[in-house]
Amino acid sequence: MHLHFFQHVSFEALGAIERWALEREYQITRTRCFEADSPLPNLNEVDILISMGGPMSVHDERKYAWLATEKACLREAIAKDKHVLGICLGAQLIAEILGAEVTPNPEKEIGFFPVTLSEDAQRLPLLAGLPEQFMMFHWHGERFGIPEGAVELASSEACGQQGFIYGDKVMGWQCHPEMTQPRLQEMMDHVGHELKSNGKYVQSADEILALQHHLPDVNRYLFTMLDRWISG
Repeated sequence: MHLHFFQHVSFEALGAIERWALEREYQITRTRCFEADSPLPNLNEVDILISMGGPMSVHDERKYAWLATEKACLREAIAKDKHVLGICLGAQLIAEILGAEVTPNPEKEIGFFPVTLSEDAQRLPLLAGLPEQFMMFHWHGERFGIPEGAVELASSEACGQQGFIYGDKVMGWQCHPEMTQPRLQEMMDHVGHELKSNGKYVQSADEILALQHHLPDVNRYLFTMLDRWISG
């Protein structure tokens, strides 16, 4: 299997998804959107296309010209019936491509907060056996709407739309199930200034570090879901 991913900033790579893919001996390639000469994927050679997170908005095409290019690539991958996954910004890009709106969330959501699976999600083989509610890591100020025809997967108190699946192969998560301890530290090093907000759903660095023990469970749920997603 060949997995290709779009990396939007230096500090938001695959995280735990890389370990999942390497353990299954998948080939991994990437497009570094922040580097002008980073190559785009040949979709005829790609089985899985993943769009990762980033601090920019899906609406920032004037500032980041690569956004339009990536949207076109994601749209083509969906049309070619590839497995397509979006995380945070990546999920917002996929949702927009599928006709949903991406808007500011009423509150910034940064830190560890529980997500609750929807009733529809609990009936899906994709998520069978997962707890109805579990802790997840979040770092976002915008949110996606659920595309028409997609199944809403989860919600949190701060954000009603945390995940969706469209058909069997296109999936988006607003939260960060791929987060690892090294990635978490990188996030705080690069965009930790956002933790100074006084929002109801913005934790301090100390609070986040005290809750990072949840990450192994989060990654375990992710691996189970990805294996089922790929196997159909």
